[in-house]
Amino acid sequence: MKITWEDRKQRGIIDNHTIIDKPQLSFEYAWFLVTDDTAEYVESHEYGYWNKEMTTKQRQEVVEFYQSWAPPAPTPPTLADLKKAKYVELEQARKDAFTAGLPYEINGQPDIVQTRLQDKINLLGLRIEAQELTSAGITDPIMPFRAESNTGYQLTPQQMIDLTNAALAHIQQIYQQSWQLKDAVDNAESADDVSAIEWP
Repeated sequence: MKITWEDRKQRGIIDNHTIIDKPQLSFEYAWFLVTDDTAEYVESHEYGYWNKEMTTKQRQEVVEFYQSWAPPAPTPPTLADLKKAKYVELEQARKDAFTAGLPYEINGQPDIVQTRLQDKINLLGLRIEAQELTSAGITDPIMPFRAESNTGYQLTPQQMIDLTNAALAHIQQIYQQSWQLKDAVDNAESADDVSAIEWP
């Protein structure tokens, strides 16, 4: 990362950066200068120019600069900034909910039906296939399904319909919850209102 002298002057001590402009003010010659409380001047060219030309007066000026320097007070975020950050938070919470999947008992075994975006597409396809098999009168457990545990199950078409219906309803419920929370963010009138909005 390269920064200007003006950046450095405004921000105080910054390590591991590259000097790209020759300093204009005397105290700016000290890029790499004061150690702890000793105010000891250190010659170095690691980050840019040699500082041999500094006078005692200039060094003292640097010491005084660092002793009086304080980082600028942070600017409080606006309500719009807080809302934007909350949207990002809710988006991540929604993704996490999809990734967590739906706890579901399959053939008597507790497992997880995955409900990520790519899983939704698979679930829709399995439901259509199961509906077609049901219409054809097939009731045997001929439909393979692999859950999050990596266990393979054989389901009847009706079992597959029940499973995919539950999983797709779970996905829709997550979307609904996300939309409601985002609407609440839109309607928030204060920072406290935004902060109070949390994913359940």
